[in-house]
Amino acid sequence: METPYSKLSGSWNFGMRMSGLERGITRFIKRLPFSLPPFPEILEIGCGTGIVSFALLERFPNAHIVATDIDPKMLLVASKRAYKSRIPPERLEFGEADANNPEEITFLDKEVSTREKPGSFHCIAASGVLEHIDLELALPVVFRLLKPGGYFVMVNMNDNWCGKIYGMLYGFSVMSPERLSGMLKINGFENIETLPLVWSEFPANITRKGVIAQKRRA
Repeated sequence: METPYSKLSGSWNFGMRMSGLERGITRFIKRLPFSLPPFPEILEIGCGTGIVSFALLERFPNAHIVATDIDPKMLLVASKRAYKSRIPPERLEFGEADANNPEEITFLDKEVSTREKPGSFHCIAASGVLEHIDLELALPVVFRLLKPGGYFVMVNMNDNWCGKIYGMLYGFSVMSPERLSGMLKINGFENIETLPLVWSEFPANITRKGVIAQKRRA
């Protein structure tokens, strides 16, 4: 499915790297206050060119990460980067999925879709995608896919003037921390924390903020 970002897919990763946004987001992911088991299963929804997935793999080198996006052009860029970096599929694999229904995944090397089982992942990440989806549809699925005590990690647009300009350019509304926190609570998440990016993560700190939430334990 083509998205407003499809035409930018070839230059998106280059732009993120040269601007310093990739460096800032990577630093933020590496300092997030959470831990995972020795061999964690991680899902990223709306991965784009894979910046967050690559950062998570650096932090958790024994992880198996499934990176998904609805845009096949973005997935192609991400998969080429993984190939050039010699990252094997057992560490990082890519699939097409609608972020509104992240449990239905069509992996790039398969012809049929796969439905992920409840409790499949220790961590689910989302970066720059929550503004584009129906959270009332997506959050119950995210909650179901997480193991008890698992983490939902988000990198969202800042609700400041810069975030609003991005929203006007790409046709989305910036979500307030209060609204997101309320929706996470309604869907069974706890220990919800909004985490601002710091100046060492410039320029990502201007446009992005982080949120982390934990699935309640049984």
